[in-house]
Amino acid sequence: MMKKQLFCIASFFGALFALLQSLPAQGQTLTASDVSVLWPLKSSAAPDALFKKAGDGFCNALSLSEGTIFPQPAFEKFSELALNGSKGECRRDTALEDQFFFVSDEEIIRQDVHLALVKGLAPSACQYRSWKITGMRFDPCRPASGQATESRRACNNVLRLVAQPFEKQTNGLWAVRDFTIHLAYMITDLSGFLNDIQETSLVARKVEASEAWEPAWDGNPQLLRPHHALRNELGNCNGTYTAALRRLITQWAQQKNLILVAWMTSSLGVKEWTFGHVAVSGNGEKFETGTFSGRKFSNFNDTLFQEGKPSTTAGVLSPSDINLTKQLALAGMATLPDAESSAATRTAHIDAVQKILHPKKISQSDSDCVACHLAPQILDRLRTLYKTPAAVGSGEYKATVWHGFVKEPRSFSQLRNFGYGPQFHLAVNRRTINETQDIFEIVTQLTKK
Repeated sequence: MMKKQLFCIASFFGALFALLQSLPAQGQTLTASDVSVLWPLKSSAAPDALFKKAGDGFCNALSLSEGTIFPQPAFEKFSELALNGSKGECRRDTALEDQFFFVSDEEIIRQDVHLALVKGLAPSACQYRSWKITGMRFDPCRPASGQATESRRACNNVLRLVAQPFEKQTNGLWAVRDFTIHLAYMITDLSGFLNDIQETSLVARKVEASEAWEPAWDGNPQLLRPHHALRNELGNCNGTYTAALRRLITQWAQQKNLILVAWMTSSLGVKEWTFGHVAVSGNGEKFETGTFSGRKFSNFNDTLFQEGKPSTTAGVLSPSDINLTKQLALAGMATLPDAESSAATRTAHIDAVQKILHPKKISQSDSDCVACHLAPQILDRLRTLYKTPAAVGSGEYKATVWHGFVKEPRSFSQLRNFGYGPQFHLAVNRRTINETQDIFEIVTQLTKK
């Protein structure tokens, strides 16, 4: 359970005492983009308006095959469990398709079935060579308040790698597929890891100083955006910071320390999403399908969401729950039920969703993957439903947002917690930005002591 929670809530708020004891004493060099690294990538090598540099960045993005990050035999085990993959292709499950051909999507969700697989997956998602690392995140241990001492000891400090599949098309342009896997590697020497992070950041500052990107933003160390040093090395496949970051990752992200693979798939029609996770044990060799609250899959249907119907696993199964699943269900309703019409109830609903976006106000076990990824849309939907133009109750927790993260009008644009969507649109969930700021502020405070 603890392993699953590391990803569905994507916790970045570290255990203060452990960090205080282990952080290096040298001066502060970190920025938010060092804590959550996002590789700048483009569909072509031509200079663009966003990064203002030539080069597509792909020679700087690590492949899964580098070092011992995620060797092909391990990827094949994962692919078979999560994507029905075999020999480099995501196979159609014709028996599953036939069984649910005349079954409503709500019923498919209710029966705990891989909804995206029923609707069809892109075969290329199971091709090992297509997967690139697009993000690296530091997830410090964050025990939920009130946990027993025994449970707290089970909390892990984790290095998380985010990978997505890309294909080079016949026209020479890169295309990104709507799949993501998150690889969690346990950090057993936190002091050594944080020292390496600090040393790598020193290299980054020198590379960033060689060429300004955006003066209005370059001086803000709390701002999360694609890494400035990687941006400066877009056209250089052997850049100084790229090499330092590669050394850091291949040293700490090794299969023997892998404990979890969380995944998200979309259907060919890009209207259905399924989330799940694979637990890893036995020195990174044993793979098993994981469950959350007794279920293998967490589904979301964009068509149902747009129609104002319950559209998630939580909404379909528990529309009357008094926890966060209730807000998920209400967000998919076209009209407000009479029982939910009081001002106090409306305030409670919006506050509950606000907590998802505020990592300091929610424990690791209060939600699931869909809730975390969909929180911004749910909040907008509730405000429209309740005719509430502004936040009510405790108020909205806001974060600094780089202008490059442009919100798309489609509801599924923010399903990506951290990475690239179709047409290489950047999509970073607001909770991710908040989490990054939290851990960055903690590290900054502790390094000053």
